[in-house]
Amino acid sequence: SLARIPLPLLFAASVDESAAGAVYTAAARGAIRAVLPPDDPSGAVAALQARDQGAALLGPFLGGVLYQLARWAPFAANTLSYAGTALCVRAIRTELSPPGGTDRTKSFRDSAREGLSFLWHQPFLRFALLWGAGVNAVFTAAYYFVLIAARTHGASPASVGLMLSLA
Repeated sequence: SLARIPLPLLFAASVDESAAGAVYTAAARGAIRAVLPPDDPSGAVAALQARDQGAALLGPFLGGVLYQLARWAPFAANTLSYAGTALCVRAIRTELSPPGGTDRTKSFRDSAREGLSFLWHQPFLRFALLWGAGVNAVFTAAYYFVLIAARTHGASPASVGLMLSLA
């Protein structure tokens, strides 16, 4: 039952989704210049942005409809979408390393420590990072709250998906 979902599990799902989204967004934006045509990338960037926004708008509703058909259906559709994405990424043959090369002598841990140190010593960036993380966590938690509250009060999966799409 949805009423028995423990709050720590809800919090963990919210943090996991936010972290995965942040990593995806950073990787996608970093690779976009290498993949798009150099002469006029603005049209391709606009098309990608439109697709992302369309998926964010229609995804919850379609997920609710699929869930209403069969509980496993939205998870199967999501799995297929991730598999398709993985195959498309695997098919990329363009070099995605940043221009000018990277310092391969540093470990990931050293690079991460250096980046965090830089962020911590920049007051505006530190504020923006903490503020953005907090706002993102609040909106993600509100998203899950709407989902749970609506289902607890008897809303159908399709109507819950529609509410989330509208939100």
